[in-house]
Amino acid sequence: MIRVFISFCILSFGQFLPAAKSLPLPKETPWDLANLKKAPKFKWQSQNGGVHSLIYAGELYRGKPTRVFAYYASPKTLGKGGDDKMPGIVLVHGGGGAAFKNWAELWAKRGYAAIAMDLAGKGVGRKPMPDGGPDQ
Repeated sequence: MIRVFISFCILSFGQFLPAAKSLPLPKETPWDLANLKKAPKFKWQSQNGGVHSLIYAGELYRGKPTRVFAYYASPKTLGKGGDDKMPGIVLVHGGGGAAFKNWAELWAKRGYAAIAMDLAGKGVGRKPMPDGGPDQ
C-alpha cells in the first residue's frame, strides 16, 4: 500500500515540474553531422526470408576502404505489412560479438526496423572478409 501511495505522489508531483528543454548543439562538433545523416552505400547480399543480409561501406582502415556485413529486418520484411514509417534500432554488439540474425528478427517482431552489424571484419558464418577491416 505504501508503494502505491509513493508511486502516486511521484507521478502527481511530476505534473507540476517544468518540462526540460533540450540543449542546443554546440557550434563545433567532432563529427560531420551532415554526412552522418546520409545512408552509407550498401548492397543486398540476400533478401530471402524475413531477415535480409547486406554489405555497406565502412570507415577507412590503414588508408583502405572497408565493408561491413549486417543483418536487417523489419515488420515489413517479416511479412507483417505496415508502411515504411517505424522506429529503428541499431543493434551494436560488445567485444567478441557478431551480427546476430536472431537479434534483428526479435526486434522486427517488436515493431522496429533493426540492423545488426559485424564490426570485426567478418561476414556470413563469421568468415573474415578480405576488406572487412580490423578484427577485435
